[in-house]
Amino acid sequence: VLAAQPDHRAALRARAEAARELADPAGARDFLARLARLLPSDDPAATETWLELGTQSLAAGKPPKRVRPG
Repeated sequence: VLAAQPDHRAALRARAEAARELADPAGARDFLARLARLLPSDDPAATETWLELGTQSLAAGKPPKRVRPG
């Protein structure tokens, strides 16, 4: 799905969750970062996504860069 639609939100979320379950926090971080940039700040999923991005970034040993939510 992501090959054809790189901004597909559900696919990005699913890939992030799969990476997390496979103990790949760097992979989860990458997918969550892509997803977080797509979500407008008033989207109900934005807060959860940004929190998870921070968690996975720290787990990967890569503190999150300062970015602004959409």
